[in-house]
Order: sequence, then structure tokens, then C-alpha cells
Amino acid sequence: LRVKPTCMFRNWLRYVNTSLEMVRIRNKLMSYSITESMTGLYNRRGMDIKVNEMLRNASPCDSCFVMLVDMDGLKAINDKFGHGEGDTAIIEVSSVARSVLDKNEIAVRAGGDEFYVIGVGKYDEQKIKSKVGLVEYYINEKNRNSVKGYDLSVSIGYHICPVNETTKIEQIIKIADEAMYVNKVARKKNRK
Repeated sequence: LRVKPTCMFRNWLRYVNTSLEMVRIRNKLMSYSITESMTGLYNRRGMDIKVNEMLRNASPCDSCFVMLVDMDGLKAINDKFGHGEGDTAIIEVSSVARSVLDKNEIAVRAGGDEFYVIGVGKYDEQKIKSKVGLVEYYINEKNRNSVKGYDLSVSIGYHICPVNETTKIEQIIKIADEAMYVNKVARKKNRK
């Protein structure tokens, strides 16, 4: 019993096609497991994977920074305009977080209204303050061009530290969170 070459070739193509499809599905599932669906930013699992990779590839003189961006007033937007509009506000803030990224940085949606910008590289206080200023500028631009019945508002905190073998991202996030809380309290006092 001889198999025709065209039949063998067709079967081979089917196997190749099936294999390629399985690779595409695996990649898509991997993407879904590390990104957040509404904004497309990394989720906490994705953050852990990417930050560990960034820290492994860091040079001895590199620093790690975390900028924590927390939305102000999301509950008020949800209550007054509905959760669909709250989702739109979250997407707007996530686009601001994404817009300030450099090539060695990631943006993460860490929770409902909390975002991280994380980088490993050559950073100093002035560079991070400039990045904070960019976030504030982009938020103000979105508000200036908005026809919504509300303004976007964020509180920001950050921390920067040298990378070494004991660098733990959770500790950097904790310090950035404390700085963000100080900023949030000061902003509330200024609004009154």
C-alpha cells in the first residue's frame, strides 16, 4: 500500500497548521493570564513575572522605582454617572500610566483604581519627579479636553532605590504607597 505524495504533504500541512494554532492559543492564554482585560495593563501576576525578569537583568548600578497612581473619587463617579462611566475613567487613567512609560518600564493595574509604573535602570530623583509631572500634565489635559461631568484626579507617590540581591518589589511598593497616602491627604486639605 503506497501513500501518494500529495496525501502525505496534505497531512504534513495539517500537522503544521494544528501545531501553529496550538502555539497561538498558548500565547493568547499566557497573555490573558498576565494582563488585565479592561485596560490591557499587566495584572499582579504579570507584574511579578516582568519585575523579576527586569531585576535579574539589572546592572550593578541600576535603580528600581515604583510610582503609585491612585484615582481619587472613583466611587463618586460610579455613584453619580454609573459604573460604565467609572470604567471609562479607569481606562483613561490607565492610558495616562501607559503614556509615561519608557522602554524599560511597565504599567500595572494593581487593583480597582490603583496603578503602578515600575522601572529598572538609570534613575534619579529628578527623573522620577519629571515622570510624576508628566502624569499630572496628562491628567490635566484630559480634564481640559473633556466633556464629561467630572474631572479625573489622582494622588501619586513613588520610591526609588538601588538594585541589589535583596531588592524586593513589595517593599518598594509599600514605601511608594505611604508616599501616595501623604499626597492624598495633602490634596484633600487643599480642596477644602
